[in-house]
Amino acid sequence: MLRSRSNSFFLHCARGVLLLVCLALPASGRPQPGQELQTRTGSPIFVFEPHNRYPRLRDEPHDGSECNSELSWVFTTNSSLGYCHMSMIEALDNTTLVVAFQAAKSHEGYNDQAIYMTSSDTLGQSWSDIQAVVTGGEFAVWGPVLHWEADVAKLWLIYSQSGSFDQRSPGRSDVGGDIMAVTSDDRGRTWSNPQMILAFNIEGVKVPKVTANKLIVLSKVPRAWVLPFWQTPCSYDDDDAADDADDDADDDADADAAAAAAAAAAAADADDEGDHSNDVNRNDVKDGNGDENSDPLDPKTTRDVSGFTGGQAAGVLISLDQGSTWTAHYVPHTSTKIIENTVAELADGSILQLFRTSIGYVYESRSADGGVTWTTPVQSNVRNPNSKTFVFTDTDSRQILAYNPTSKGRNPLALAMSVDSGTSFTEYCNVDPGTRSKALEYPTSIQISQHIFTVFSADHYTGIKLSRTRLPEIIIGHTMHHKEDPAQRAALIDFAGALNYKNWIKSDHWTSDKKSYCEWFGIKCKGSDVVELSLPGNNLNGHIPPSVAALKHLKVFDIHGSRPDDYRGCKDSNLNMSPLPEELYSLTELQKIDIEYTCAAGPISRSIGGLKNLVEVHFHGNFLNGTIPLEMNECVELQEFKLGRNPLTGPFPNVPKLHKLTKFNCNFCALTGPIPDIFGNFPDLVQTFWDGNGLTGTLPASLGRLTKLQRLSFNINNLSGEVPEELCNAPALTDCRIGADTNLTAYEANYPWIPVSHGNMYKCPLPKCATGTGVCNKLTKCHPVVNPCSPVKCETESNSIVL
Repeated sequence: MLRSRSNSFFLHCARGVLLLVCLALPASGRPQPGQELQTRTGSPIFVFEPHNRYPRLRDEPHDGSECNSELSWVFTTNSSLGYCHMSMIEALDNTTLVVAFQAAKSHEGYNDQAIYMTSSDTLGQSWSDIQAVVTGGEFAVWGPVLHWEADVAKLWLIYSQSGSFDQRSPGRSDVGGDIMAVTSDDRGRTWSNPQMILAFNIEGVKVPKVTANKLIVLSKVPRAWVLPFWQTPCSYDDDDAADDADDDADDDADADAAAAAAAAAAAADADDEGDHSNDVNRNDVKDGNGDENSDPLDPKTTRDVSGFTGGQAAGVLISLDQGSTWTAHYVPHTSTKIIENTVAELADGSILQLFRTSIGYVYESRSADGGVTWTTPVQSNVRNPNSKTFVFTDTDSRQILAYNPTSKGRNPLALAMSVDSGTSFTEYCNVDPGTRSKALEYPTSIQISQHIFTVFSADHYTGIKLSRTRLPEIIIGHTMHHKEDPAQRAALIDFAGALNYKNWIKSDHWTSDKKSYCEWFGIKCKGSDVVELSLPGNNLNGHIPPSVAALKHLKVFDIHGSRPDDYRGCKDSNLNMSPLPEELYSLTELQKIDIEYTCAAGPISRSIGGLKNLVEVHFHGNFLNGTIPLEMNECVELQEFKLGRNPLTGPFPNVPKLHKLTKFNCNFCALTGPIPDIFGNFPDLVQTFWDGNGLTGTLPASLGRLTKLQRLSFNINNLSGEVPEELCNAPALTDCRIGADTNLTAYEANYPWIPVSHGNMYKCPLPKCATGTGVCNKLTKCHPVVNPCSPVKCETESNSIVL
């Protein structure tokens, strides 16, 4: 299998994993799973090539400024793989990358092209063995598109499958066919059977479909996926192929002359192909609805007639159910041929779509309804040498464009940025200025933290490169710098002084007038606005000043400390028993507040109800007092609500509107009174801890209806009545503490506010899960503080206690 030589790549990068996918090899030379490939002699896979200047490579004018593109060879061609092209990149969990490209022995389109995968656990310094993922059987497979479905940890591979309908010549396919998909639930180690997304034959109109760029997940339309695609008639010309626009005439002649021999070799080797578990059998393929005979498109979908006449067209596929079904939506017809489209969602929820053309400029179209309808494509001001581009929206809502900034010739390859929703782009970086003689083409980019990773072809007969560049700062004219808000700078300097920044563990650039505050340690910005202030465990000591009110766009406020070994006080962040200022509650864009174990005191303000974007509240392990404000019920986006180990008093909070809660805790507080039966309002609840209070009454039966509930604790209270039988029906419950333990010795020193507990005493008989070895009868693997034993006790009508 192919392995790279190890070389330095990407300074100061965290370890991660890259997956590499390629379309590969005619049958006469294609490796089977488990067969080794050799790299080209004398050609190192990885070459570290830092470039710091932006040279002018052509006579055409170039905008731009300094950038530092750190380059590595991902793959170089060899005697078996002489052609590589169409790079694709995706990220898994911010530490794993997935890269895709297509390859063959000599040219694009041999009928045994296959999709391969390799991985790297060093962000590109070394690679694992290449493994076949999808092979085309009798015909070529094309254009892998990768998508990581993070909430279910599923990796999608979408591609086009040629067939007998689009044969360019014997043994060689035209580009495109049916659009297919396979998925992996184990990060690419194994894959599902292929599923059809869009057929080449729709209502009797036969025209191959092609994918070339990433799908996007819309933020304004729930669960909407938008996948760009295009279609072209079967009659071949150079402009129709995904990569042959700049091929030499001799290349095509050689390829066609060799096609018959390749086909014969494929037939001769058919019995030796090995186990291709994902070979496509067209008779076995189901469409996106799971019905072998149904139309994969919704007949009610509005679509442009030009997309169904066998002519060239482009558009998007939309799925509203995470890839189970898809509908096609075409852009209006234009006389200019548009292919290899790319899409990006803009800040206002509209979508920008860009197209490759042969007239020297990119065309653009826009949608204001989630991709259903589109404006007529028109020429933009972005130059294009008849080559694929790629656009995406970064975390600062800017559009980043990877492209060839010329009207002819695919060199240089550049990055440009738009701050006006794609109306204009300013070029700021030459990705590979050291390469001048080769075509640099077909880029795809992705953002990871503060960097952009771009994969591209270093001409499609040499190999694939990977570039890492830093996110650009705001471009004003042709220079890059931050516009700063004096009020936010003053607020941050005040914050630094109030919390004794000179004694922080890390305080890089804080208060510096030579560095933008967006470069200060722990600060993240969107444009010039501070959106994150994150300094956990950093030895802060003092109080939070009222001037934080100037950080009006703050979304994350995290200064939490580490949990002390004895759960007492604070360890490496100390607010010295000071209250949270009212001004903190005025920051209405806040999504997360984390002050765990910081020795904060005072009441929780009722103004917290105005923070309607809150997703996480971490107040655990402090000295907050008073009652839990019922205004919390207005924080309807809240998912984590952690208040434990604070002297909070009063009744259990009645917050039935918090339907998105996953963690809901106030253990070792000082709550009293009954527990309202509101748990049925929290279908996503995973854990809820209320041990160490003075709660009375009965356990709510609605706890048993929570299908995701894994952990609960109501021990060290004064509960009574029947243990609800429903509790035994909670399917995911593995840690259930509802017992009668009354030994508070381990807690009294740390939490003197805990009410006196007489121990939970329920009414007999007990349900099965609360007796013997039942999940709610905690008898073994106990720890006096972290995980106490909690035997369930009940009493009969004669008051005798039963264990």
